[in-house]
Amino acid sequence: MHNTSKVADEPYPYLLSEKGGTGFPSLFFLDEKGDVLLKQRPRTVDAFVASATKLDDWKTLKAKFEGGDERVAAKLLVAELELNRLSYPAALARQANLEKTDRKTAAQLRDLLIDAEARHILTDESNAETAGERLSAMMTAKRIPRAPLTVNFYGNIFEHAIGQKDRKLFQRALTDLKRRFGREQQMRALIRASEKDLKDRALWRK
Repeated sequence: MHNTSKVADEPYPYLLSEKGGTGFPSLFFLDEKGDVLLKQRPRTVDAFVASATKLDDWKTLKAKFEGGDERVAAKLLVAELELNRLSYPAALARQANLEKTDRKTAAQLRDLLIDAEARHILTDESNAETAGERLSAMMTAKRIPRAPLTVNFYGNIFEHAIGQKDRKLFQRALTDLKRRFGREQQMRALIRASEKDLKDRALWRK
């Protein structure tokens, strides 16, 4: 069943929806086979150029690695994680086989793997009922993903805390959110709503 993203009078009217598009405008990078390499967000000239550069770097590193250059393995993993081309389990398996990496690459991998872990939990429909608990464990371990994952990360923890009537967890998550991201504009709505929920006694009544 197709969605409504149809281009009239075209030989492939549902190509947009088949590639994962949901409306106009949508921007994708495709390979020579027509497979999606990257769905572009945001849709600005600077972001487009940055994505094109990342794809070029990835292709260069991939060619070197496939040609036998093991020295680029860590940088290739960074490039693939930046392009969201690997699942979290696959990325962990790749990391386990890496030799010692330099400080910069190791730091990049650490941050990207945290993002990948959070993304994996947030999209893992087969274990959706444990998402809040798993994300709470990440927060406790100080493994906090970066934007744009941060809102969903804390939002799911708040929902989990409310569902469990765990006011202490909610308070801890709110304190952590305000300490780390309290000055960021995109977080203010979530902070205000969460402060209101914390005061709502009915939410915590067992």
